[in-house]
Amino acid sequence: MDAYSGKKFHGVVDSVGSATGSTFTLLPPDNSTGNFTKVVQRVPVKIDLTDLSKEDIDRLAAGLSAVVDIHVH
Repeated sequence: MDAYSGKKFHGVVDSVGSATGSTFTLLPPDNSTGNFTKVVQRVPVKIDLTDLSKEDIDRLAAGLSAVVDIHVH
């Protein structure tokens, strides 16, 4: 997470959103010119973090960016 430098957290995926963030915007982008551009899309994912210390809980906040690896068993 961007609030922690190099620290890894473990958790379980609770839910994955059914659409990207751009689907729910008030004015979705209109690409009527036919130009194809790379657009960053955000998919809401809820992850229940496990084994958090009191310090971890105090520093974590909604909206932090994270690089996530998901392992399927």
